[in-house]
Amino acid sequence: MSPFPFVIQYEPNNSFPFQFCIRVGWQGKTYFTAYVEAGEDVKDALFDAEKQVDKVRDSVARWAIHEVEAQLQDAADVRIPEFVKLKLSDPAPVLEFVAAQKECVYQIREARDLFCVATNAKFDSTAVVSPGGKTQAPTSKALCRACDLPDTDILCSLLTHPIVGVADVTSSPNVPQGATATTPPSTIRKRMLYGAMCDEGRKELVRGVNCRPGGNACWRRIVEPEQPSAVPHYTAPGLTQSLDYLDAIWRLKFGARNNLIRIRSASATAALETNCSSREEFSVTPQRPCRRSEATECAGRAPFR
Repeated sequence: MSPFPFVIQYEPNNSFPFQFCIRVGWQGKTYFTAYVEAGEDVKDALFDAEKQVDKVRDSVARWAIHEVEAQLQDAADVRIPEFVKLKLSDPAPVLEFVAAQKECVYQIREARDLFCVATNAKFDSTAVVSPGGKTQAPTSKALCRACDLPDTDILCSLLTHPIVGVADVTSSPNVPQGATATTPPSTIRKRMLYGAMCDEGRKELVRGVNCRPGGNACWRRIVEPEQPSAVPHYTAPGLTQSLDYLDAIWRLKFGARNNLIRIRSASATAALETNCSSREEFSVTPQRPCRRSEATECAGRAPFR
């Protein structure tokens, strides 16, 4: 996760679908621009693996966006070249995205079963209400992959509340002109996006299918720093109670004045029971790292008998 927020915007080349720009900035300021281009050999290999142009374009865009985000993952600031050229000369990285299962935050798994929580009973007769009160519909990896709701990692950050339903699509066999079909039309059940909301109320939204790179021109991906989890102010004093119990047993055995544990700081001892997610939180004070163990002192020594 980047230590600073940024917005990724996609600018297509209408003449060459596999040449495009990715602009990275924040609040109107452009940090840098990445020019992405896929070689002819790469395009041929990708089309051999995936026949649909939009699927190949999405896979190239996903690869480029991941590459750009990777350059910003560990950056302490934005001191990077103003222009970056990403030349895709090897299809292998993109083929990984072509073969990968769909990533969607609206998928949930219960035991072995996969469900879609972006569903609506009006558009999906298989929808049920879960014990938690959430409407969900049974789905599968194959149905989700064919669904036209864009993958989460390329879905526009402004799209919210998608509505996904099912539709029975009938396809007729390809028959040469003048010939008679020998097989009946086949019906395929697929999941599809029926609608969504836009945080900015953009008219380009329509159903939301084009809220992807190369779709609507207003597409953007907003990446914000990960906020550290809040540490609870108070937790059940299990540790301090155990220390008190151990000290009491010791004093019953060896005398009331022979304390096993001497507490130097009550607050520091209580801090031992809080969650610890960083080096600073591990220390009693930020100026003295890794010294929480000094909050208490084992002073007990069994009398010689």
